[in-house]
Amino acid sequence: DVPTLDPTEWERRWQLMVDIFAIALRCDQARFGTAMFQSGGERVILKGNYRFADGTEHAFDEPETAHEFWHDYTPSGANTDMKWHTRYIMQQIAYFIAALDDGAFPDANGRSILENSGFMIGTELGNGNRHDLESVFHVTNGMGDRLGVGQVLDVGSRDCVDLYNTVATAYGITPRMGNQGYYAGDIDALLVNPDPPRA
Repeated sequence: DVPTLDPTEWERRWQLMVDIFAIALRCDQARFGTAMFQSGGERVILKGNYRFADGTEHAFDEPETAHEFWHDYTPSGANTDMKWHTRYIMQQIAYFIAALDDGAFPDANGRSILENSGFMIGTELGNGNRHDLESVFHVTNGMGDRLGVGQVLDVGSRDCVDLYNTVATAYGITPRMGNQGYYAGDIDALLVNPDPPRA
């Protein structure tokens, strides 16, 4: 069965989970984790009234699952259900980022957990309709000054795993994962800070 979810209730449960995760990080009870609000191929249907952070209200009455939205996608942008659903997801990610960037709970160096941590948002499909790997999208923070930020990079046909290897390189981790075509100096030269902070 395809679950039908109330967007406000789903958000409430997500925020409780994220708050617990943030508390664990602040108390040094966790140092690594993954928070996934919704997977790329999720099959859920949102139904119910919802108020976004900017005050915009929307009555979700999705006729099909979010998975099908991507298969119905057209470049003309006519699929408004997909746009509202995506906006809803991004607001949940924004809540998580804010919890990690809360200045009321600074680390010993005065920075927030977000500033000191490695944080990445990403997907592994570029076009959800075709299930292809073109134009795959990732966003990272500076990872405690280990990566150069404030730039948009097009890394061409490089595999997502190459980006993960680049992040590992920035942390001094040398074993490589994934495809054997990865080599230091590809994405690394574009992102890794040549003078990283001391551990």
